[in-house]
Amino acid sequence: GKKGIIYTVVYRLNGRQKWKAVGKHYSVAKLKLKEIEYKLEVGEMDDLIKKDKPIPISQFVRERYLPWMETRRAPKTYQSAITSSNNLLKFFKDTPLPHIDPRKIEDYIKHRKDLVAPRTCNIELGCLGQIFKRAIEEKYFYKENPVRKVEKLKEPKKHPRFLSREEMQRLWGVSTPWIR
Repeated sequence: GKKGIIYTVVYRLNGRQKWKAVGKHYSVAKLKLKEIEYKLEVGEMDDLIKKDKPIPISQFVRERYLPWMETRRAPKTYQSAITSSNNLLKFFKDTPLPHIDPRKIEDYIKHRKDLVAPRTCNIELGCLGQIFKRAIEEKYFYKENPVRKVEKLKEPKKHPRFLSREEMQRLWGVSTPWIR
């Protein structure tokens, strides 16, 4: 057969490197690369994704998000992420990331709001938002973060608490002279 150069475009889709042969002409390869980059940027990758199976949220959290959190966040923040993500995964299970949309997130809120305080639910939504932010940064998800389109629950305002005379006297008694 004929020998010659075949140009290949290399890009990342769902966190995996993809190679696509685009022809024998450099100018055509450059155009094809620009086209793929544009599709990835605006989220029009249906023709690119057809062969590629999207990653389930459970796998992404286990393999990518939690290891990333462990190395870059404080231990208490990491523990909070584990707790929140476990609660999220009980509901979303193995749902592929692209199938989680604002409607499904609203369903999650309806499911959780009767079980936990609004603050807890909002913390879990924050965790879900971070999961999607990480997935977008790592090219596992190509759309806008769906959590941004969901309104958080209203949290009751906490009124300031004042110390009683007894509490003030006990505090005074154990405080250092510098504080008095």
